[in-house]
Amino acid sequence: MKHIYKTITFLAMVWMITGISTCRSIAHKTHTKIHNTIEQKCIASNLKSAIKKGDYSKVKELFNKYDAHKHKSIANTKIKLWQDIGSTDNYMQESILYFAIFCRNEDKGNNKDTYLKIIEFLLQQGADPNVPRKFLMVIPSQCIDTYPLTIATRAGDKSVVKLLLAHGVNINNLDDSYASAYSSALHVAMRDGNIPILMLLLDCKDIDVNQLVRKGRLPLQAGIFGYEFRRDSNSLEAVRLLLKHESIDVNNKDDTFEKNTSLGLAVDRGLIDIVKILLEHPNIYLEPKNSYGRTPLAEAVRRNYVEIVALLLNHGANPEGITTKSNTFFPKLGSVKRNKEIEELLEKAKQNQKKTKAFKYIFDPIHVTKEDGICSICHTGLVDASEYKHAIALKCKHKFHLDCISQWIKPSTETCPLCRAKIE
Repeated sequence: MKHIYKTITFLAMVWMITGISTCRSIAHKTHTKIHNTIEQKCIASNLKSAIKKGDYSKVKELFNKYDAHKHKSIANTKIKLWQDIGSTDNYMQESILYFAIFCRNEDKGNNKDTYLKIIEFLLQQGADPNVPRKFLMVIPSQCIDTYPLTIATRAGDKSVVKLLLAHGVNINNLDDSYASAYSSALHVAMRDGNIPILMLLLDCKDIDVNQLVRKGRLPLQAGIFGYEFRRDSNSLEAVRLLLKHESIDVNNKDDTFEKNTSLGLAVDRGLIDIVKILLEHPNIYLEPKNSYGRTPLAEAVRRNYVEIVALLLNHGANPEGITTKSNTFFPKLGSVKRNKEIEELLEKAKQNQKKTKAFKYIFDPIHVTKEDGICSICHTGLVDASEYKHAIALKCKHKFHLDCISQWIKPSTETCPLCRAKIE
């Protein structure tokens, strides 16, 4: 019996001691956590104040108060711009790196170079360039993310873009925003026709030049919309640059209701200069159909775009089944004349198509560009939008207009006008 009492007493003492120890441990951890939270808020507040003022020395001083192994953690400090009282779900938050970039963009004085030094310092200390500004709302339900690279590109800040790219930024980060259809750095650069930044982005091996954004548009289409808005040479050059990229798929469709390729979009908007540039691409497909079942040629005919109809036919678009009866219900001034011109172009194209089929055993229809030069018979350009002419190549590889060569080739003279090689 005494043995049992001793055991119970011993266990009670153990429980009391360990219980007190556990309580002390919990209290210590709670105190440490509270202390760390207060310290983090203090760091965030001081850094925000120093960055806002563009005080580079103060920023460095705040970092130097702590051991070097803590610098990366400090460099990734997040700032709560606002938060609903009593709610953990409604807030806006960004990193101090994002805040520094924002301050540089907003600066109207002579502090831009100082802000650049702060941004570079933060990146050197280990700031993550892939942390977005986050805007979270429960009612209405939305979470909007915008990334440092995107805002730097939108501001046309080549220096910051260069810094971010050098410090491991994900070049394909997509903003998740209801407000913007151009939500990657590439889309923004294409929309703005910003050639210096565009060249920096296209030099990155990991860039996705065919990336769809939230609202379904392609980078190439962002450039098309940019040209439609500004009509400047930079926008045209941006489109040319992107088309030269080895990974571009010029025939990709967007993810909008219309399901347009870039050619279909340019035709739909009546952008002749863009259509010309797209038609020069060797892989361009002329017969894609949008969600309405219309090819670019059918869309151009429907909208009475005479010049674009001529361009498409000149590059080999199929005129079969295309009529002017489906033209828009709201014709513009002069549409009757344009209708007649389009009908003539379509009829001429259909005749040439028959000739092409008839002479198929002798030559091949080809896709030509300005670099192909002139027809050796009529001495006019093989690419000629002013008058519909098919371009063809003989088996000997010499190139001519279909109408020109078809007059030459007869049973008695089945030879090339240039090299006299026999046509088999």
